[in-house]
Amino acid sequence: MIETNTVVTIPTQLQNESFGFVKVRAKTKKPFEKEWQKNPYTYEQIQSWIDEGGNYGVQGGYGGLIIIDADTPEIDEIITKHFPETFTVKTPVNGHHYYFFCEGIDKKIVLTKEPTNEG
Repeated sequence: MIETNTVVTIPTQLQNESFGFVKVRAKTKKPFEKEWQKNPYTYEQIQSWIDEGGNYGVQGGYGGLIIIDADTPEIDEIITKHFPETFTVKTPVNGHHYYFFCEGIDKKIVLTKEPTNEG
């Protein structure tokens, strides 16, 4: 049996200082550090982690990046019908993460089925 190694790379569009990254345990999507949301890594910082065999996550809200986490077939269908093609990552639970750039977004937005008073 031949063992193969998976090469982990960061998409070219995200290889600059505008984006925030998080250290993730190899072969999982679990953050490596407890305070990961407060301390994003730069591309250069996360690249050395990857070179040592670690994995990474991308934090939305930096560089105008929006990541839509589609965990259901219904959300997948809405995205594929109504949004342009984009960089997409398959998740371990058979969902997808869709990456879009949108200027003017500076905080996390959570979409729900029910309207809220938050606007």
